[in-house]
Amino acid sequence: MANAAMVVYCFDVLQSRFNGNIEPTPCFNVEQECPLFVTGDRGARRFAPIGPQELQRLPCTVSLLVDFEDVESYDDWEIGTHGIIIKFSDLRGNEYNATYLPQVAREQGWTHVETVTSLMRKAGYRHSITEAMLKTVCVTRYRSSIHKLTYQQYLSIRQEILNSA
Repeated sequence: MANAAMVVYCFDVLQSRFNGNIEPTPCFNVEQECPLFVTGDRGARRFAPIGPQELQRLPCTVSLLVDFEDVESYDDWEIGTHGIIIKFSDLRGNEYNATYLPQVAREQGWTHVETVTSLMRKAGYRHSITEAMLKTVCVTRYRSSIHKLTYQQYLSIRQEILNSA
């Protein structure tokens, strides 16, 4: 499960890069393989590089993706609970895939159809999307284990976490 030590490590990595220091060693079990997303909420400037001056205003969230299940239908998942991975092919045999974390559909106010259609576009599919096409999409649902800290929370617990490692 995601925990504070993982978020502290992410902040420590950012600090080390900005300061030109050696990357820190994680103080948590790294033997378990699990897909991981690290996000910082900076508004509309998605994917722009983070500058050192932004760090103090940056919340950091670690999402570990868990409980993967292949499902029978493109709408067999719960908005706000499950993230989904879609895989599909077009008539020419081109293969596509994309994913959204569990919170994306809820934050956007999307239905199942809108979410899967958006994912198909995200994957690069540019042709018309019909109900029949939606039924060919293979869906894997999953959950996220999430832990989030603000920079101030990071500063207040960092030493305690490093001392307990």
